[in-house]
Amino acid sequence: MATGTERLTFSGHVDFVESTVLANKGKTLVSHDSLDAIRVWDLVSGKDMRRISLAGDARAFENMAAFDDGFVGANENGLITVYDPDGKPLRKLEGHNLGLNALAVSPDGKLLASGGNERWARVWNIADGQPVATIDFPGGDGYHNESLAFSPDSRRLALGTNRSEVRVVELPSGNELYRRRMPRRQGSFWE
Repeated sequence: MATGTERLTFSGHVDFVESTVLANKGKTLVSHDSLDAIRVWDLVSGKDMRRISLAGDARAFENMAAFDDGFVGANENGLITVYDPDGKPLRKLEGHNLGLNALAVSPDGKLLASGGNERWARVWNIADGQPVATIDFPGGDGYHNESLAFSPDSRRLALGTNRSEVRVVELPSGNELYRRRMPRRQGSFWE
């Protein structure tokens, strides 16, 4: 879209859209609104291909991430669901008990990293749903993961924490390669 001209409008959500991801090699848009309506759209036709609703009290998606062959969503209880490009659930990844702050898919599309309000993050094999690595966060109560990012070769994972720290680990071993704690600023809300 070199001209910036609007080609399609995706309408149908009745409340504000909280998150969107592109899946299926950029052919599919997945959108989620604040009322937990999840829609899967065809980017060529603009067609609303599928609506997803999950039973139960937990918010359907707190976070989303996408890969070429589908997308993943995590609910407020830490349950992760892997979907195909059309929004059909393929498998559930169980292993978190609290909400997730971050999801990241590796550039090769094979791994999913998940982390949140627990003292560890997990790396999963997307194809079979099996855990590949668990990265612990030593340091006491309230220490948890806020952000995740894979290296371009998918062999390292960067983790940002709520303790002003960045860690880089090797995969699949989880061995720490780097840790940097940012100094707290004096006289500010950071104290």
